[in-house]
Amino acid sequence: MEVSIFPKHEELLKKVIEVRLHTDHKDEEKGTAFTEMQKRMTGKLALPIYVLVHPDQPETVLARFEGADPPSGTKFAKWLADAVEKAKQP
Repeated sequence: MEVSIFPKHEELLKKVIEVRLHTDHKDEEKGTAFTEMQKRMTGKLALPIYVLVHPDQPETVLARFEGADPPSGTKFAKWLADAVEKAKQP
């Protein structure tokens, strides 16, 4: 999805800092820790899953998007726009 969808939303993505959590890390200890972090932050182990966290409280998830959106889809774009607006709120 990052290859087909992200380029279409460059302007919105400029408003956030992208961080990737690779749960399939070669280092088993890190992979386990990252998997636990994903479960704690999202309540899910499904992939792909995208979250927007509060800018001042990185453990606070403001919005979550699960699964993929086809290149012609609009769900991810709406989620991202709504999440960015939510992040602006105190």
